[in-house]
Amino acid sequence: MLLKATGERDLDSAVQLAVGRPSLGAEPKSPTKTWKVKAPADLDAAVRQLAAERGIGLSEIVREATLDYVRAHAS
Repeated sequence: MLLKATGERDLDSAVQLAVGRPSLGAEPKSPTKTWKVKAPADLDAAVRQLAAERGIGLSEIVREATLDYVRAHAS
């Protein structure tokens, strides 16, 4: 029934979709914020290509890049 409702082919994927993604951060229920950013088409294509090659989502690429930038520019 869950497989049919979610349209997934395997139970693990169906459960993941039904219960949602795991929390980000060290704390199990740490609050997160949603950002909406715009990017030129060439940057979008490059980031999506990198995400696909690494097998991770676009959001993870953005989080990693932002964290690297903040660490590099921290005073």
